[in-house]
Amino acid sequence: MRRGVIFTFVGVCLFGLLHQFSFRPLFALASLPSSPLPANAIRIRIIANSNTPHDQRVKLAIRDRVLTFLSQHLPKHLTYSQTALEIQRDISKINPLIHDDLNHMGITYNSTTTFGMTWFPRKFYGNHVFPAGNYEALRIVLGKGQGHNWWCVIFPQLCYVAMNAHAIPRTGAFPQTPPLAVTSITEPNGKRIPVQLRLAIVDYGQQWLSIAELQIHLLWVHLQRTL
Repeated sequence: MRRGVIFTFVGVCLFGLLHQFSFRPLFALASLPSSPLPANAIRIRIIANSNTPHDQRVKLAIRDRVLTFLSQHLPKHLTYSQTALEIQRDISKINPLIHDDLNHMGITYNSTTTFGMTWFPRKFYGNHVFPAGNYEALRIVLGKGQGHNWWCVIFPQLCYVAMNAHAIPRTGAFPQTPPLAVTSITEPNGKRIPVQLRLAIVDYGQQWLSIAELQIHLLWVHLQRTL
């Protein structure tokens, strides 16, 4: 009975902690752009082992871990060259962090982390457009690297969540919910294209729930080992 009360209390506390902290790393580097994005923007790309729900949750957990690390090691005043140099130096620290997290989650596959020029298709980022091409990026491949990727811009420090060639990410979480508004943006070639304005909670609600589910599972495993 006492143990059941303890677990109930821990569950209530965990809910509060998740509400306060679980999604903070995702926005640790976020800020609205006040000027056009520079051509030498640096990205981060994390590729999941596969598209199974479990591997996608692992990808998001690793994302949170890496973004937390970067937010603590990349001051906002750094220039492009300084940011690139710092990331290159930190790869030797990022790799062990990822491997430790994979081990704690009971994951048997490894990961590789590299920094250099990486091909990206055309991307929409806020009200800006990145043409397809090679861009400097911190690239993390989990396992076989056959799943969907997650990416954002770490220089300048924006880190909006974005998906391939969609102005508004189409996660499919709540597709029946209508957009707040419909507008348009101008591509570099002058062409106007329509976009939808949506609430993040609508498109990422399921993603956030998946992150919380994984964190609850990890804490539950830890509690079972210690109580």
